[in-house]
Amino acid sequence: MSKSLDDLRTAQDRLVQTQKLASLGQLTADDKTRGEITELAETLRDNLDKIVQHGKRADAIVKNTLLHSREGAGERRAVDVNAIVEESLNLAYHGARAEKQGFNVTLERSFDPAAGEIDVFPRRSLGFSST
Repeated sequence: MSKSLDDLRTAQDRLVQTQKLASLGQLTADDKTRGEITELAETLRDNLDKIVQHGKRADAIVKNTLLHSREGAGERRAVDVNAIVEESLNLAYHGARAEKQGFNVTLERSFDPAAGEIDVFPRRSLGFSST
């Protein structure tokens, strides 16, 4: 009976040691996970900073472009309505083709020759003519 009791105590000691090792392993795993989370959070912070910087840069580009496009805005003049419509159709068509390869459509134009002219501030990028 004494031998069985000794065997039982030895098994109990081994069980306690195994539990301690398992706990130590769990703590080590928690530290590793905590380190990974900290590293991930730092990466996210860095990415967020870059996004903010790029956003500010894009905002500045848009503002400068708008300021540049407004230069000479006082050039109000008579422009042929049919020319405005034609140019707008062409821009829309080519914009759609640039966005989606293989896009094709046939535009049938039937302009009213009596549409005449209209006083506008034409956009520079649209090369309207006043014919």
